[in-house]
Amino acid sequence: MSDKEKDRVLRHEKSVVMEQTNEKFNEWLWTRLDKKMQQKIVDKFNKENRSYVLPRYDKMPLPLK
Repeated sequence: MSDKEKDRVLRHEKSVVMEQTNEKFNEWLWTRLDKKMQQKIVDKFNKENRSYVLPRYDKMPLPLK
């Protein structure tokens, strides 16, 4: 295997391990938090995801000539 291929395989393996670790952590976390705290986390996540609005370029004013 070339160095590029080895690097690609290592990055993939690392990402798989991180994904599994995140899933285990999430499962552990959600089983220990009460519903109120879970809802706070979900609300915060949703708020952050919706905070950025893409501009609508078709609605932008054009400069007058």
